[in-house]
Order: sequence, then structure tokens, then C-alpha cells
Amino acid sequence: MGDTVNLAHGDSSLGWVVFDVPVRDSITRIQFTVDSGMGSDTGQWSLS
Repeated sequence: MGDTVNLAHGDSSLGWVVFDVPVRDSITRIQFTVDSGMGSDTGQWSLS
């Protein structure tokens, strides 16, 4: 799998998140929760 990035509070990083999506499917929104889904912070992005 990919690399691990550990950030201190207030730090940032730029990178890619790759998803394997079947050809016939379409994605309209992505949701990500830190700490393998167990964290209190969640980000959500709408795709066009």
C-alpha cells in the first residue's frame, strides 16, 4: 500500500487519494474521516 504521513497540529500536506471505481459507476461525493473512520473530524467533497 501507500506511504504514511504523520502531521503535527496545524501542519498540512499535499498528495493524491486514488479510488478504484467500476466503469459504469459514477461518484458525486467523497467523504473521509480521519483515524480509519474512528476520528471526530470528517471532510466531504462534492464532485462534478
